[in-house]
Amino acid sequence: MKIAFNLLLNAGEIAQWEESNKVEESHAKEAISRLERVVISDKLRKMERKRKNELKVLKCIAELSEKQRVDTGSLIDYLKLKKVRISRRSLANYINYLEREGLIETSFIKKGRGRSREIKLKVDINCLI
Repeated sequence: MKIAFNLLLNAGEIAQWEESNKVEESHAKEAISRLERVVISDKLRKMERKRKNELKVLKCIAELSEKQRVDTGSLIDYLKLKKVRISRRSLANYINYLEREGLIETSFIKKGRGRSREIKLKVDINCLI
C-alpha cells in the first residue's frame, strides 16, 4: 500500500513540474520507471558491499551481452578470459541469486550434447558498466 501511495505522490510531483492540471498515465509510468531505477541501484549498492563475486558475474554478463547471446558456456569462457576464477557450481549459485533478485532471467536451451542456460539482462546495461 505504501508503494502505491508513494507512486501516486511521485506521479503528482511529475505532473506539477510539467504544469499539468491532472495526473495522467504518462506521469504514472515515469514515476514507476524512476522507482525501478532506485530499486535497481539499491540492489547494486548492496551487492558492492556484500556480494562482490555476484556483481563481477553480472558485469561480465553485461559486457558479453553487448557482443553476443549469453549462455553459461560462453560466460565461463569469458570469465576465464577475464581471469576471474569461479567454479561451475559457484557460477550456478551466482546465476540463481541474480535471477532471484530480478536482475537477469534464464531459460534452458539445448546446446551440443547437453543443456545450457541462456541468460538475459533485465536491467539497463548502462547501470552496470
